Amino acid sequence: MSTDLSKKKYEITSESIIVNGNTLYRIKATKSFSDVKEGDFGGWIAQESNLSQEGDCWIYDNSVCYEDVRVTENATLRNNSRAYGSARINGEAKLRDNAQVYGNARVTDFAEMIDFAKAFDSSQIMGSSKIAGTSSASGFSKVSDYSEMSDNSIISGFGQISGKASMLNNSSLSGNAKLTDRAILQDNAKIFGDSTVSELSIVKDSAEVYGTTVVRGSSIVEKNAEVFGRAVIEENQVVGLN
Repeated sequence: MSTDLSKKKYEITSESIIVNGNTLYRIKATKSFSDVKEGDFGGWIAQESNLSQEGDCWIYDNSVCYEDVRVTENATLRNNSRAYGSARINGEAKLRDNAQVYGNARVTDFAEMIDFAKAFDSSQIMGSSKIAGTSSASGFSKVSDYSEMSDNSIISGFGQISGKASMLNNSSLSGNAKLTDRAILQDNAKIFGDSTVSELSIVKDSAEVYGTTVVRGSSIVEKNAEVFGRAVIEENQVVGLN
């Protein structure tokens, strides 16, 4: 059942566009809330179910939502961002600058996606995490806490990044691998399999960590090194090829 017109914060106008075969309609605020003023035009939706009439959630400028997307609570989309499929965007989540969320992906809490970032499949972006710079999350991956991804980094499979960890500069994490506790993965480095990198450790310079390897205790794996099997790198150890 539709919300009572007298309580609605926006209306769907007759102005329309076609996006990937879907007819979308411009929204217009019917009352002021957050930084939106009564009479302001917003972005584009396919139907009212795409954007909740409750909370301060809003779709700005030329951003679009369609198919079975739900934008609720105080979530926002700006600057040509796009959500489709069965994506869910809620909490205080923010999408801007051409970010895309689709499939069954979830973006929630205080998470941000900016600058052509993508989340799709059944990935979850939560906490106060940030994905930027054409980075992407796919599969059943999770990005949480204050973690950060940028510069074309990729997380997939059942991979997890948490605890203020960072993925930078074309790094990738896949399989069941975990990056946590302020660890850093950067500069074309990869971790996969069932490996874990934690406790301020760094994997960089095209190094690879896989198997059930554990890297912890401010250790460094660098310079094209491969660490695999059941290896444990700890206590400030440095591993790299000369």
